[in-house]
Amino acid sequence: MKHTLFTLPLVMIVLITAILSVPAQTKERSYMVISSDASIAKYRQNQMEFSGGMIGASVEIDLARTAMDVTALQKMLDRDQPEVIYTVGSRAFLLASKVEAKAPIIFTSVVNYRRLPLINTSFGIAGELPAAMQLTLFRHFFPKLTTIGIVYSGQYNEQWFRKAAQEARKMGVRLVGRKIASPQGLTRSLATLLPQVDALWLVADPLVFSCQSAVEDIFSAADKEQVAVLTYSKAFRPFKPTLIVAVDDPTVGRQAAVLASRLVGGERPAMQVQPPAGSSILLDMAKVEQYGLQLNSTALASVNELLE
Repeated sequence: MKHTLFTLPLVMIVLITAILSVPAQTKERSYMVISSDASIAKYRQNQMEFSGGMIGASVEIDLARTAMDVTALQKMLDRDQPEVIYTVGSRAFLLASKVEAKAPIIFTSVVNYRRLPLINTSFGIAGELPAAMQLTLFRHFFPKLTTIGIVYSGQYNEQWFRKAAQEARKMGVRLVGRKIASPQGLTRSLATLLPQVDALWLVADPLVFSCQSAVEDIFSAADKEQVAVLTYSKAFRPFKPTLIVAVDDPTVGRQAAVLASRLVGGERPAMQVQPPAGSSILLDMAKVEQYGLQLNSTALASVNELLE
């Protein structure tokens, strides 16, 4: 179950309809799929749904099982001449971006695509939902949230934070940001930020999530201050965030197939990197009760999984 559309702004509903409108496929296409590691569930789901939406011959490469460098990949591309290259995960995209290929390259399951070396023929589906959509859902679940904190790096998320702050103001929410220049600034930023906010919003940022201990420190500090953690990925589930608003992995794979079909058909999308069209929501009721959060009971219909 994906979240109900009434929670979304009208512009997002129109966008989702547009990017999942599948063009008729009457001609077989040749394509290549490169996965960073097909044993990872979300990567495997992306790949299965993508391949299910394509018609034609495919070449599939699993970098976790096949030794592959730029030279070897270039030889395969020269031999097979795929019309589109679909990459799953950062490692796969970074390898594909180093070869000379006429075919467009599509990526999914990449955290913080802003750090990628995008070129004119690179396209993708973002690994997190747009800020406006996340904020809408946060407010739908917790109407009394008025101040949300974010730790981010200027290197990767300066522009994103400014846009998010603008969207938040429209909804009556104040975003309080702490910008760090290196991972060493995380602890001090959390110490000054958490006492001022109702919730902590985690966004994809390599400087913030520099290592496992950094993630542990974030959740430990938030729990000590009784501050709810709102995040974008199921990968944080072991740390018990209050709310996870993640992309829906099967939908992303189908969305990538639609994008591929349009590209090989000669269309160029308006956005080089599209927002994901579906979401999956997990809510930890124990945390809601522990932190005394006021929950909008009607929002429970949007939840994919309740965590106790």
